[in-house]
Amino acid sequence: KMAAVGEVSRGPGSDAPSAPGESAHDTGVGSAVPPMVPPRNGDVDANGAQPMAASGPDGVDVKPDISQIALLGDGPAGTEHGSAVGGHIAAGGVPDHKYDVDSWASVLSDLQRVRPDNARDVYEKFLGYFPLAARYWRLYAEHEMRLRNHERVEAIFKRSLQLCDNVDLYRSYIGYLQEGKSSPPASTGDIVKAFETALERVALDFHSTPLWTQYISYIKARPAGKDYPESQRVVDLRKAYKRCLSAPKSQIDALWRDYSSFEQGIDKTIARRLIDEASRDYNRMRMLSRDMEKCVLKLNRLHLGVPPVQADQGQLEAWQALIAWEKANPLELDRYGLVARVAFAYRQMAGCLTLHPTVWYDAAMFMDAKAVEARQAGDNIYAKQWEDEAHNLLLNGSKYLPASLLLAFARADYLEQRERAAEAKTIYDDLLKSCAPDDVTLVHVQCMRVARRSGDILALREAFKRARLDERCGHQAFVASALLHLLAEGDKGRKVCTNVFELGMKKKFAAEPGYVMAYLDFLASACDVNNIRALYNTVTAADKTTPLWARQIGFESLYGDLTTVARVETDRRESQAEFRERPSAVQLVDRYAFMGLLPGRPEELVALGYKTAEPLPEAAGPVAPPVARPERAFPLPDVSQMVEFIPNVADGVPRQSACPPAVSALLRMLGPASAYTGPMYHVDSIISEIASRPLPVLTEATAPAPAAAVTSRPAGKRGAEEEGQDLFRTRRQRIGAV
Repeated sequence: KMAAVGEVSRGPGSDAPSAPGESAHDTGVGSAVPPMVPPRNGDVDANGAQPMAASGPDGVDVKPDISQIALLGDGPAGTEHGSAVGGHIAAGGVPDHKYDVDSWASVLSDLQRVRPDNARDVYEKFLGYFPLAARYWRLYAEHEMRLRNHERVEAIFKRSLQLCDNVDLYRSYIGYLQEGKSSPPASTGDIVKAFETALERVALDFHSTPLWTQYISYIKARPAGKDYPESQRVVDLRKAYKRCLSAPKSQIDALWRDYSSFEQGIDKTIARRLIDEASRDYNRMRMLSRDMEKCVLKLNRLHLGVPPVQADQGQLEAWQALIAWEKANPLELDRYGLVARVAFAYRQMAGCLTLHPTVWYDAAMFMDAKAVEARQAGDNIYAKQWEDEAHNLLLNGSKYLPASLLLAFARADYLEQRERAAEAKTIYDDLLKSCAPDDVTLVHVQCMRVARRSGDILALREAFKRARLDERCGHQAFVASALLHLLAEGDKGRKVCTNVFELGMKKKFAAEPGYVMAYLDFLASACDVNNIRALYNTVTAADKTTPLWARQIGFESLYGDLTTVARVETDRRESQAEFRERPSAVQLVDRYAFMGLLPGRPEELVALGYKTAEPLPEAAGPVAPPVARPERAFPLPDVSQMVEFIPNVADGVPRQSACPPAVSALLRMLGPASAYTGPMYHVDSIISEIASRPLPVLTEATAPAPAAAVTSRPAGKRGAEEEGQDLFRTRRQRIGAV
């Protein structure tokens, strides 16, 4: 179990921006960092800036978080996706817009050719925007390798491997260790540990075959000796082959042939038995590899983590299809193996679609659901671990998407459900400090919702006081406070609700149609007709252009008399010039309309000059919906005028034929069909009968003798049977002549 879940663990590093409510000391549970050089907390770049190493506040290296999602594998060749935002390169050699993918591709391509002095600054800038772009971490390391800056190479590998689960990145790192360029040079044990760590991280990747091949080749080439006998090499190779053939992957047939050759070279006596035992699992994995390949081929592993508006929607669907395939559990794994594979797929997905909130939320909900299943099964250890991982997924998603209210609210709800209200409150406090002005009102509303759920009426009032004093807050917070007080206190809260609405009217929201309509709905729930009428009169007197005229007419049609209805119609006609120009009959439509029902066909009313009012923000009234008038993109034929085509026929012979000339000549020779008076045959029955009868098999016994071997009989010796056959042959010849 520990091995299965260990492959899910990753660390966040420190590249991502901090999430709302995150403490500087939050590290999470993690696993060991791949074997590298000792960490250098004092490393600085050429400009004296601290590199993006994962270190804590006290200089202690932070262990990777188990839920860090990172990009895995460059995969098949492809190009970065995304729309060019501007296509302009700034004076410093980087695009003006950080998500201008096309310009970034051009800049980074030039770095590979000319290697300018500011290449390091460009890479740092790019990886600051795309911290999970594993391919460019590898190119950055290779750039420093060419300049023989080995200390920087090691720092880049340290930073990138904490973020990215990528096959090529691990292969590049292991190759660097094998070349002995690290400081100090890596020992055999360090290289073996590096291989084991890489396989623990990326063994589930469909494109991990090159890494397995590299590992197997290293074992085969490892010198045998006292510390590493030949028997141990055979055991390690068999273990490696068994592991790599136990999951779907590319080029699995080549791995199987390599394994068969290995067993044949060890002992042909037992090779057949071992190969036969392994062939059953291999055949199953080969079929699953073909099925998985159909999903993997649609993925672009080079897709950068751009915002959803720029990203390729097809990539999101392709990743979701792969994850659905994994969740179906075609490998028939236990709970722990299934969680490992699905979580690994989510890590890959987040590397390409980093800025999609749905990736982080779906992954968190999957881990939370599996935690519930584990707890129900009595496995509290894994239940706790997967619960923490679900929370860390939401936390890491908020790091990469600090402006996403969806992830921040989801994380706060997750903490609230686990009675961690203080941590949830910290998230809301941080959001109010950092969110955009347009989002402030919704954050205040969410704070009041949380306060109401807590059952503390004082906390609800304190949350409303905080919103009321915030000048950025909109009228929605007043509406939410009024309704939440009504819900929390019942009839006692009706007075508070009225006071809150009146406070908003006096403050600055009397001209907000949505606010007025919410107030009207509250009064209507209490059947307070007098106050409703007074509120309508107040609003329409203050704002002659308000869209509430039609709603007021509908209200008076329900609760008033005809005199009042006529007065409101007259007031609207005098206040708005457009209604004075309409026919008098059309002005009656709003009087008789009710909840979308109109006194006439919509197209007829529109033809008469009736214009539906604009839809109001938060309420449905007697305003008629707009009439849908679909437009055709191209003219269509009138099929009702079409008649069946009948050819011009005279005397049974068509005058014009669409048949080829040879067929037309044959038809003229045959004559009209009416001239035939013989028996009629059912052609389909004849063909079916012939097809249903088996054809005789020609053997030596039934084969006819060659013509030269047939001996003719003397004339005059023919029997009666041969004479009958001659008579039949003569008749056939006569019929043929006729």
